[in-house]
Amino acid sequence: MLNDPHFGNVLMWKIDKTPPVFIDSRYNLYGNTLLQDYWTMAENKAGAQQLLDKYSIDWIFLNPKMQLVKALSQDPQWTVLYQDSEAAIVARKSHKQGN
Repeated sequence: MLNDPHFGNVLMWKIDKTPPVFIDSRYNLYGNTLLQDYWTMAENKAGAQQLLDKYSIDWIFLNPKMQLVKALSQDPQWTVLYQDSEAAIVARKSHKQGN
């Protein structure tokens, strides 16, 4: 799952069996490469799709204003499961949905 760092904090804090989060707000724990990969994906920059595949990302839990959410909501291989003004959950249709 590719998640907003602050959503990752809440997931780890509030859910007993926390799903594997990609990142949380303790940025110093992740290293520059992973942080750059996160922003490449979240902002839907060149190479974002390859990184989604590299990390086996099948779920997106980000702010709906992020460029990746906007792009995937128009992609027939992804489906929007939930969206409001603060959060969106998008899932890949064609892969095993577990990450």
